[in-house]
Amino acid sequence: MEPVPRGSAVAGPLSVAISGPSGLLCTLHACKSWSLRELKHAIQDDQGISYRQQRLIYGLRELSDADLLGELCADEPPDVPLDLTLVRRSLEQVEWLRLAEEDWSELLNQPGEVWSDREVVLRAVASSVWALQHAAEELRADRAVVEKAVKQNGLALKFAAAELTADVEVALAAVSQCGRAFQYCSDLLQADRNFILSAVGANGHSLKYVSEQLQDEEIVRTAVDQCGNTLGDILDNSASGPSVKRRIRHVLQNKGVLGFEEDSTAALDKMQSMTIYSKGSDQTCFFGRGGSDGHLGLVKVLGWQAAQLCELANLGLPVPPGFCLKAGPEPWELWPWAKAALNQVEAAMQQEFANPDAPLLLSVRNAQQEVSSIGLSDEIAQHLAARQNPNCVWDSYRRLIVSYAQVVHNLDSAPFERELEKVTEALNARDWLGRKHDVWQIPTNDLQQLVETYKDIYQHQTGDVFPQDPTVQLQKAMEAVHGKSISDSGAAIVQAMVFGNYDFHSGAGKLMLQNSDGTPCDFSGTWLPKAQREDISAQKRPDQQLTLQASQKWAEAEGIAEGTRSSEFPSLEECLLPVCAGLAHCKDVLARAGHDIQAVEFVVQQGRLWLLQPSTNSAKTLQEAALPSAPPVTLEPLPGGPVEEVELTTYTTWDEADIAGPSPELSAAVEPPVEPQLDFWGFPKDVPGVRSFRTGWKPRLVQKGRATDQPACRPLPEMRESQQSTGLAFGLALPLWQTAVAGGFACVAHRTVAASVADLMGCPTRKPAIQELARQAVPTVARNATKFSAGFPFGAICCSLYVNILHFSATSSGKETSDNLDPMSRFSCASAAVTLATVATYPLALPTFGHDKSLTIRSAATALRAHGCRAVASANPVAAVEM
Repeated sequence: MEPVPRGSAVAGPLSVAISGPSGLLCTLHACKSWSLRELKHAIQDDQGISYRQQRLIYGLRELSDADLLGELCADEPPDVPLDLTLVRRSLEQVEWLRLAEEDWSELLNQPGEVWSDREVVLRAVASSVWALQHAAEELRADRAVVEKAVKQNGLALKFAAAELTADVEVALAAVSQCGRAFQYCSDLLQADRNFILSAVGANGHSLKYVSEQLQDEEIVRTAVDQCGNTLGDILDNSASGPSVKRRIRHVLQNKGVLGFEEDSTAALDKMQSMTIYSKGSDQTCFFGRGGSDGHLGLVKVLGWQAAQLCELANLGLPVPPGFCLKAGPEPWELWPWAKAALNQVEAAMQQEFANPDAPLLLSVRNAQQEVSSIGLSDEIAQHLAARQNPNCVWDSYRRLIVSYAQVVHNLDSAPFERELEKVTEALNARDWLGRKHDVWQIPTNDLQQLVETYKDIYQHQTGDVFPQDPTVQLQKAMEAVHGKSISDSGAAIVQAMVFGNYDFHSGAGKLMLQNSDGTPCDFSGTWLPKAQREDISAQKRPDQQLTLQASQKWAEAEGIAEGTRSSEFPSLEECLLPVCAGLAHCKDVLARAGHDIQAVEFVVQQGRLWLLQPSTNSAKTLQEAALPSAPPVTLEPLPGGPVEEVELTTYTTWDEADIAGPSPELSAAVEPPVEPQLDFWGFPKDVPGVRSFRTGWKPRLVQKGRATDQPACRPLPEMRESQQSTGLAFGLALPLWQTAVAGGFACVAHRTVAASVADLMGCPTRKPAIQELARQAVPTVARNATKFSAGFPFGAICCSLYVNILHFSATSSGKETSDNLDPMSRFSCASAAVTLATVATYPLALPTFGHDKSLTIRSAATALRAHGCRAVASANPVAAVEM
């Protein structure tokens, strides 16, 4: 047989001798740098046997695709052929391999022998370590299988055979990937000082699980030094030496910071007893308590965000318990399986949904929208406010009504926002010191009254009272956010509520893990005290920094004094130091896991840290990669009707953020850049979801309602000039022809209408005069239009001057737009514009100013001297007030 041609640059000669259709004996010469996967593809190219159907066996060992041939024939001369046995897999075994790669949980519905197939288990644990618990006993004792699992997630050591938990190399590999794996090492290793020293040297966070009696000075110092790259940067600002080490040790051992701890055996047993693996349970994926039924391989049925959330739970990070509903079936079909998953959440939280004594509150969301605090009603709110923080209870009830109205019924949020503004304005009016109040400062009584007002608005818009049955709330919310496919915003995520608005030891924020180019970043992010996740995206309050150093840099850039910064905008490090260090721990774990996550949203409730959901710039890319490929969609303008919105529609909106210029990533993705379409007056044409240009905001990209930090491809022409300098902008606010035409027509129309009305009202008021008025209306308007057409230059000049004087006044005074000017400033600009326009055009508007009516400079100057003062005195006040 001829050598198989290879396209790889490292390819060498490969010869395969086949001696039968089923049990195949292969004798081959191959490059030692090849992996078994490359070899299988070579055999597939030559023999037509799919690589999935091939089982290569060396002696009594079935080889993994990741094995290199060099490891197998390390002691053999290069020219000695390697004898392998090729066994063709059955179609059922090939299907097992596909499921192991794409959705290992489907293997639970296959025959039991699937968990004895070594290659299937190897691929399953590469997708999620929780598949190891279902593997056959001999495979859970297989060193290669366990090593592959613990390198993906160290918590896989929990399911390994006892002899491997006592293996130093395997245990260290698990601990270095996840410090929590230390508690799953054998008792002998946990009591071995040398192993403990090696473990904390590989991962300092494992100190949290070391017995207090064994934490001598050397072990603690080693753990602190290992974590110094992250925690040291946070804690070592002004202190030094032993004090910093003591504080880091306290952080590493503080079990109250990072969400759940496995200290409730009864709760765990109850939760595990409720876990079912029937056919129907595949419609939901539970996550929480350091584990999950889902994993990143389920991105096709869960979407990127839900799959990554399951992975966060698999890593043992503090994720509030919840479950995901897989896309596809109708919501009412999923309700029985949702109830079973809800029982697991109740067991994990030690609370019960719709129980007034210990109510479990939930949030339901997908990638685009969310309904929060589901489970609150009048009765439950009253019971809960009597035992918990009443301000948080009524604020959460307010948020529930608004989000439920928006997501479930698609109601307008403007009435709710107006009522909220009325409350804050009333607080400002009652404050003798003149302080401005924000939403998070509203007293409890006002919040309780606001809830009643919100319920009235809801009833007025829907015709029904707000539902008081928590089950109805949950079902309607699931129906609203559940998608038929992943392209419909992914799976619905039902999660236990955590309250960043509970008190001033609570808050919400975002931890950055990567820069915009995908490279790892330093410890950074933003947070807000006494806030929920939606408050971060609303951007109604200035974001506060995580670290003291970043906060001081921000205050210096904004011109804020240090005293004001420390009292009004403190960093998370200053307020909640253990939480800040807990975030550093989570960042370390995610960095070791190697997931492509750009940022993680978090909530702190009473000093306890919870991770809510991940986010990344490449979420859409990953999600699309998991879906079947489809031809690109090209939008053509359709005559006579609007173009329907598609999933990846990108709008240009306007924001106060400065525009640094076109983004290279966006320039490559959008070719060629498209200028916004302007109407007759130069404003952008109306597009759904686009704010008006008249507000003076600047453009940024918005994708399906969610804003990104990247600027738009190309700003409007008139805005480019105003972005060139931070001081006075010499560019015009609008093109002159626009303001001239608009002002001239407005002036002529105003004077024509006023004179015509005066002429017609001077007619007799007898009844037959009505017909006479109708006959005289058109000639009167035409006569006055001709008479006052000479006022066109005045209107044109006056409007152009007014618009640009406003523009220059706003820019020179440091205002963002002319809308921010106070009334007196606007009146001054109008007065100046009227004065200049009157002086410039009054001679032209006179009936006669010379015998020959010639428009000479001398005649104009003569008329100006004779009538200019009278023109300014008579026209300026009235016209300025009108403008």
